[in-house]
Amino acid sequence: MVQGAKWAVDEGYGFAEDIDMTEERGCLEGADPSAVSKHAIQRGRKQLGSLGSGNHFCEVQMVDHIYNQDAADAMGIGRKGQIVVTLHCGSREWDIKWPKTTSS
Repeated sequence: MVQGAKWAVDEGYGFAEDIDMTEERGCLEGADPSAVSKHAIQRGRKQLGSLGSGNHFCEVQMVDHIYNQDAADAMGIGRKGQIVVTLHCGSREWDIKWPKTTSS
């Protein structure tokens, strides 16, 4: 939560360039792990290391057509035949809880 993707890269689980291609650079600015309730931790523990439940998915795709080269280049997917991965694993209700645990 505090170090996010940087921790994973530092530990050899990714590449530095991955951080730039990750939403919020793979970290929550101002994150405070002590604000996460024991109940939330227990509820999420059984899903740790998984994509979770519901509509979570990992999709591997191949670029076979480019409709807008400038847009594709900006997103780093500007080559036909390139393999890309789409990952959605949810927020474990952080979108609901996070605003209540941060100050403005």
